[in-house]
Amino acid sequence: MNVRFLARADRWKASSRIRAWQVVDAWNHPSVTCELLHKGMLDRITVPADVIVLQKLKPSFTGDGILARLKDRTGARLVWDMSDPEWCTRGDVFFQRVAKHIDHFVVATEGLRDGLEADHGIKATVIEDRFPYTDQQKVHAPTDVPAVVWFGMFGNREVSIVSTLQTFYRLNANDITYTITIIDEEPETPLPGATKHVRSLVTYTKWDLATVEQELLKADVALLPPFPGEWGKMKSWNKPMTAAWAGLPFTDGQSYNEMKRLLTDWEYRAEWGQRNRTWAERAGNVLQSVQQWKYLVGWPGGES
Repeated sequence: MNVRFLARADRWKASSRIRAWQVVDAWNHPSVTCELLHKGMLDRITVPADVIVLQKLKPSFTGDGILARLKDRTGARLVWDMSDPEWCTRGDVFFQRVAKHIDHFVVATEGLRDGLEADHGIKATVIEDRFPYTDQQKVHAPTDVPAVVWFGMFGNREVSIVSTLQTFYRLNANDITYTITIIDEEPETPLPGATKHVRSLVTYTKWDLATVEQELLKADVALLPPFPGEWGKMKSWNKPMTAAWAGLPFTDGQSYNEMKRLLTDWEYRAEWGQRNRTWAERAGNVLQSVQQWKYLVGWPGGES
């Protein structure tokens, strides 16, 4: 059996790295491959395949007939893997035309599974975002100025952090010391003027796959505010799980009392950092995702 993952982006893009490249790395079999999907590529693939996984397929890459022709040429079963409610970015009629050629849908969360079934009557399998095992984790210790870290896509930065500002204002009013590090792809762009009360405490670091793990280990607390709206209810656990692998406690920043304790009680940080790390090791290893994929595609032997 051969399984061919076609990823929307290279490893720099979190969804593609987590849900395609790292899954194939962990699967570690010559018959399971991953490559970057380019526009027009679906009409050029001729090599027979058992399963083709379309990871976060772009709307411009699909249309009437493209997937039908792909199945005819390759004989493959097509799996559409979603990490966001992509059907919401396309017209319902168009999405249904494309979806009828898909043999199986895989989604990153239960929220996505429920939303896809509610909106289109389509059932999907949940395979959560998971990560390769790492030995490194935060060693918590007393510090006078704890470091809070936010990480993610720049486009999500302001809409997430704005919900925490009242908490930070109150921390400042009560002389609770801290710093904030923001890690994303646009460190040259500061927080807007509305956040001037905390801007002096913020440093910006450019996200880099080679260094992000070490940057997280410099922090004491991960700040993970909720993404608003219905879309937010379908978001993956990849950010909490990233923090958990790093051995960090994390908070949504909505509770002043919770934030205050995290910033003033290093033993509390250490306790929750270890609990989170235990959770990551139990539920967040990418090898668990590989086993789910094997079951889904009917991999010979199931576990080999």
